[in-house]
Amino acid sequence: MRIVFVAGISGAGKTTCLNTLEDLGYYTASSIPVSVLQKLIDVVYKEESMTRLAFSLDTRTGFDPPLFVRLLHDLKDSRYNYEIIFVDASDSALLERYALSRRRHPFEESGSLLEAIEEERRHLASLREISTFIIDTTFLTVKDLKEAVKDYFLKEGEFPFEVSIISFGFKYGIPQDADMVLDVRFLANPYYEDDLCNLDGTDSKVQKFIEKGNSTGEFFSNTLNYLKFLLPNYQKEGKAVFHLAVGCSGGMHRAVYIGERLRAELKQLNYPVRLYHRDIKRKGG
Repeated sequence: MRIVFVAGISGAGKTTCLNTLEDLGYYTASSIPVSVLQKLIDVVYKEESMTRLAFSLDTRTGFDPPLFVRLLHDLKDSRYNYEIIFVDASDSALLERYALSRRRHPFEESGSLLEAIEEERRHLASLREISTFIIDTTFLTVKDLKEAVKDYFLKEGEFPFEVSIISFGFKYGIPQDADMVLDVRFLANPYYEDDLCNLDGTDSKVQKFIEKGNSTGEFFSNTLNYLKFLLPNYQKEGKAVFHLAVGCSGGMHRAVYIGERLRAELKQLNYPVRLYHRDIKRKGG
């Protein structure tokens, strides 16, 4: 039996994660008190057809982190396989989402919404530390989040190593979940060319312009060689996803170009690669 616990900050995307797991064939349940989970798992275990379970952990049901840790120890002793997804997002993103949804935060009994978010972070800090898969949804759409969960749980009983590449613009902030950040602002910039500024890094004209730069070939070759050394070592250490962020000024030209080339080269090396151009539709740099 494979068990997945979905936890995280309210408003970060737990419901989307749980629904995606249901689409992948998991039996799902939400807001189950920790005191009931062990009994429920034992009951479901007797049903031979239910081999994949997913539960969301909700602070509204009085989630008790120490009690949950004891449950994990019991599951481990019983030889159950489990994973913990923890979804998170920046304070500003959460504030915006709550403003749009007009829902009440579970910790917002008194004080401001920001204070409620901070209180929940403190409450779940120990759980975040032991999670096996952390997703920062600050800049992800619902579709992006679904794809991230699907990619991670794609193969039954197997968590393949994956490279997740995100191109971005420094002016809009560095992705919070990056394991490695490449700054490509030194490459030739198409933004200042009248016939290229409104195109993006997927366009062949933009790509040819960047490739003509004196530093492009050497930079890309050295970066690829470094990744060839780095990725197998991360994989050997048991890391499931390597998050690589590639940034230029606005995230529209150079970062997109490098991200596309890296995806192509890493796929040739048989790495599963996911690529997301975060700021490609923003205008500037």
